[in-house]
Amino acid sequence: DMEAELKPILFPRELEAAMKEAHVPNHLLRIMSEIVIQAEMDPMRTTQMDENITSFEDALGKCERIWKTPVPISYSRLASRFLVFWLAFLPFALFKDLGWLTIPVEAMIALFLLGIKDIGIEIEEPFSILALEAICTSVANNTKAMLDTQERDRALVEPRGAPTLTLEIIDSSSKVEAKALGN
Repeated sequence: DMEAELKPILFPRELEAAMKEAHVPNHLLRIMSEIVIQAEMDPMRTTQMDENITSFEDALGKCERIWKTPVPISYSRLASRFLVFWLAFLPFALFKDLGWLTIPVEAMIALFLLGIKDIGIEIEEPFSILALEAICTSVANNTKAMLDTQERDRALVEPRGAPTLTLEIIDSSSKVEAKALGN
């Protein structure tokens, strides 16, 4: 449930607005892009952040194409029927050369070929077999830890109530000097 997943991350009004959208992930990416634009960061950082969001949006589109591209059921059925038919007649071809060893050889061949077929079916829809929940949880925990660390570091660097010092960089031709301004 997407709403339950987003509830601990978004504020209530943000969650409500996102859930009204036809495509929630694209809406959230547009909001993130708008936040980056309004952050008034260095143009280089803004560009990097925008590239990251664009890259994420591309990955989202690729995953959705994989998810929504159906493998025709007739393909799976035909492959299964052919494989069973072939395995049913294989002992007749092998018995002349192998005798009673045909039974274990047939069992091993059937095990491998039916296993490959099952793997193929799983690969058709990879999202159900990947540990995506664990990966996403790890990313969320790491992000929260980084934000906590940043807040602790900021508290160490800028103690509350202490005067701050701002540096103004002055570029006069090829000479660069730093001038301290009191706040």
